[in-house]
Amino acid sequence: LEDSKQNAKLQEQQRAEKLQRQQADADAAQAVMQDELSKYTQLIHDAVLDKRAFNGRTGLQVAYELVLSESGDVVRVRLGGSSGNEAYDESVRKAIQIASPLPLSGIKRSFFEKTFGRGVTINFKF
Repeated sequence: LEDSKQNAKLQEQQRAEKLQRQQADADAAQAVMQDELSKYTQLIHDAVLDKRAFNGRTGLQVAYELVLSESGDVVRVRLGGSSGNEAYDESVRKAIQIASPLPLSGIKRSFFEKTFGRGVTINFKF
C-alpha cells in the first residue's frame, strides 16, 4: 500500500513537472511570436510614415486593423480606434493604401496565417 502511494505521488509530481515544462515552452514560443510581430508592425509603421501627408498637430494616435495578402497587399483596412481627429485618421488610412504592398519579406507562412492573414491592429502615432 505504501509503495502504491509513493508511486502515485511520484507520477503526480512527474505530471506537474511536465505541465510546467510545457507552459514554459508555450511562454517562450509566445514571446518569439510577439517579437516577430513587433518587428513587422514596426516595418509597416515606418512604411506608412513615409507616405503620410498630414500637416496638422502631431502626437495623435490612430489604430487600424489590417488584413494583408502574403505579398503585403492591403486586403482590408478597418478603423480600430480613432485619434479624435478625422483628418489625421483619414491621412493615415490613405497612407496605408499608398504604401501597399507593405513589407512582409521573409515572413513565414504559418506566422503570416496566424497574424496578418487574419488581421492585426497597428497603432499609428507620428
